[in-house]
Amino acid sequence: MIYTTSKQIIESISGGGAHSFEKVVYIEYPRKGMWTLGFVTSESTNQTNEEFYHLFVPTTPNPTSGFLLFIKEKDAKILDMTPEEGAKMIISGGMVSSSENSDKNIKK
Repeated sequence: MIYTTSKQIIESISGGGAHSFEKVVYIEYPRKGMWTLGFVTSESTNQTNEEFYHLFVPTTPNPTSGFLLFIKEKDAKILDMTPEEGAKMIISGGMVSSSENSDKNIKK
């Protein structure tokens, strides 16, 4: 049952369709010095042309619940990680992830 549910969630996240996540990012949330994984669902600009990401920040281990955040693009660090890899990390509570916690995965 857990496998089937997890598989369906991962397929919807990484499906590449109109309702899939675009990018995986790190943001400082819920406070400075704490980093959280988020998925970019859309992008927008405000009246002064500042660019924003619309982020879904899922909860662990149930990624079907989470938070919708609007964050300035400059405050997010895009990761060199697929949405599927990000989902695996979230669902596993971090057990299935890179053994390195460094800037290595951040796109330059």
